[in-house]
Amino acid sequence: MVKPEKIRHVVTVAVNAGWSLDQCYEALSVTWSFSEAAFEVTLRKLKSEAEINYGDVGNRILYLAKGRDDEKY
Repeated sequence: MVKPEKIRHVVTVAVNAGWSLDQCYEALSVTWSFSEAAFEVTLRKLKSEAEINYGDVGNRILYLAKGRDDEKY
């Protein structure tokens, strides 16, 4: 079992590097390794898979929609 402090550390490093908390939660559901390097690889893999699923136009629409949601608050 991995210590919660280790998981918190890799998530904090990822968030400080610019990844969103939602992306980190998704990566936590995929990876079994909690080193910084392995977690970053998982984040990048999930991002590239999302780009393949939605394409450039779909990703741009999602990005703009998220920006509008952030402006409401």
